[in-house]
Amino acid sequence: MPGTSSKTLLELTEEVLKDGQFEYERIPDTDAYSIDYSFEDVNWMIFVQVVENLGLVIAYSSCPFSIEQAQQARVMEFSSRLNYVLFEGGFEMDTADGDLRFKTSTFVGSEAAPTTLSEADMKAMIEHTIFSNIFIATISFPSVAKIVHGMISVDEAVIASSNLG
Repeated sequence: MPGTSSKTLLELTEEVLKDGQFEYERIPDTDAYSIDYSFEDVNWMIFVQVVENLGLVIAYSSCPFSIEQAQQARVMEFSSRLNYVLFEGGFEMDTADGDLRFKTSTFVGSEAAPTTLSEADMKAMIEHTIFSNIFIATISFPSVAKIVHGMISVDEAVIASSNLG
């Protein structure tokens, strides 16, 4: 990793996952990890991908269910309106299969743009990326489920999920 650390970005990311006491697995033949995450009675997968040459760490929380085509417009409206009020990260949906995920990322330096950040600062940025991803997924995935099941309107879901404090 260009900059002040002798460790690779992958090594720093794994240290963050260990320090956070996550149960994670390295995805074979990739620079990515998977985390089976649970909050209350909702379970989902989190993927943390490292792109070493670009100095990026990307976290994806994958909604635990596919969004059926009949519900996609409502969920896209919800996610678009929530994206508008978020300070970082964003929702994205693959309309071909209904996969909804929330993505956060951080840039910590690359060969083209070396960092002067300390190793501790880089780890703090990685940790923030992962934890902010989990936070938004935790408050938004239940709202998505309620939209899909007709329990709340998009307006109600936006209000419920954008109350970040």
